[in-house]
Amino acid sequence: MASTNMIAHLDFIETLTKFHEKLRVAFYSDVFDKRPADSIDWGQYDVKFYEPNTNFNLFKTLSPTLLITILIGLVAIIKLKRL
Repeated sequence: MASTNMIAHLDFIETLTKFHEKLRVAFYSDVFDKRPADSIDWGQYDVKFYEPNTNFNLFKTLSPTLLITILIGLVAIIKLKRL
């Protein structure tokens, strides 16, 4: 799967927001204490890569479509019996 659906996109945005929140909190004291950039230990900040959640459940994905199809089919059968 290419992970290009809306659920994957929202998961990425949520993960990115949490990542930036951690960085922001870590840098607040340095920024507001007006410390120079040279005084920060940049080695403690690693490059991070996003790892998508790859849980795929076929039943969970298709169940809304199947449910609607069954409901429409049942309504059609009831309406046709009345004719």
